[in-house]
Amino acid sequence: MTESGSNNLAKKLTGIDWLIALTASLTTAVVGALLLLNSWATCDVGINNGLNTAGLIVFYLPLIAATSFIAWATILRFTAGSETGPRLGGIAAAIFVSLLLIWFLFSWRHNPGGHYPAPVCPPDNVPSWWPAWIPV
Repeated sequence: MTESGSNNLAKKLTGIDWLIALTASLTTAVVGALLLLNSWATCDVGINNGLNTAGLIVFYLPLIAATSFIAWATILRFTAGSETGPRLGGIAAAIFVSLLLIWFLFSWRHNPGGHYPAPVCPPDNVPSWWPAWIPV
């Protein structure tokens, strides 16, 4: 392998890249959890807000944060040392992945178990503030 080829494979993340990945992944997890909590509160899902919050903190926040961190770190690693265009394209792709994760969390857990009664938000526990053009 040539020296230039090995340099391309040995790209490393800088401290700022790690900070960006960590901040973006935590933001993705918190925004997704708040969106879901607001939906559950609006539609009266669960026992109470305290238990709903505890469940999200223990189960879903770490899952979404870890998945988002892996996506951000991977994309930032592959665009490390690139010119501005590919780097911005990678960041745009990472933002899209974060939005996709937030949507996935909401569409997966907005109606726990799929059979939860929806007295406030019929028919599928989708709150009235959720945009109709985004499928759930």
